[in-house]
Amino acid sequence: MYCGRSGTGPFLTILLLCFWLVDLPSASANDYGWTEDKIGKLAVKADKAARKKRWNQAIHYGEKALEGSKVLYPEYSPLYINRLKTLNRYYDRANRLPEVSDHVKKAFRLSSAHLGPDHATSKVSRLLYYKLLLAEKDYPAAILLVKDTLARLGESDDDQFKRLHYLGQLYSFYGLTNQFELEEQTIRERLALNSLMVGEGLENNSDILLDLAKNLCTQKKYLEHDALVKVWGTNFICLRN
Repeated sequence: MYCGRSGTGPFLTILLLCFWLVDLPSASANDYGWTEDKIGKLAVKADKAARKKRWNQAIHYGEKALEGSKVLYPEYSPLYINRLKTLNRYYDRANRLPEVSDHVKKAFRLSSAHLGPDHATSKVSRLLYYKLLLAEKDYPAAILLVKDTLARLGESDDDQFKRLHYLGQLYSFYGLTNQFELEEQTIRERLALNSLMVGEGLENNSDILLDLAKNLCTQKKYLEHDALVKVWGTNFICLRN
């Protein structure tokens, strides 16, 4: 803008006007009209669409609600993290979770760091992150996540049954990544725990024993495999090279 002497008015008045125009503040983020009430209404619309399983519509409103939350709240805010988690759930229900891979990882990271692992939002974010890792076949990252989950379990019966479940996942991932010695160790750990919590005998441990037999065969530990079959009578034929 040109600010110079004008013949239509006093020079001082024009000069002050120029300074005033230059010093005008730039539009703030909230000049776009975001308020908590507006975000809340969008969230309600998203929730109504989700209850009717209209996932694409829920995603549309959820995206808008997240956009407003990003303006009003810092990323470490529980309100922002919750909106992000909720939007990720909509994508999951629509079978579109890989489309928001970065959002899923971000929700897991933020919720773990700022809400703690036992918060409801953190648990959902953790589950969605796990599902994403499986969809992307990122088994090394899945191993780390399962090991971290196992480390957080206590000694109650409920936690021990959860441990059985996660040990089964862990040794499957070891097998998928060709870490057969670690797979064997984890299978044996699960076998011991299952025998303690559920009961001994082939009828209570047949699936785990079958996995162990397959693992020993893969590692060419034929003597150990044969001993296992002799003791437990597992129905598995090991083809030997």
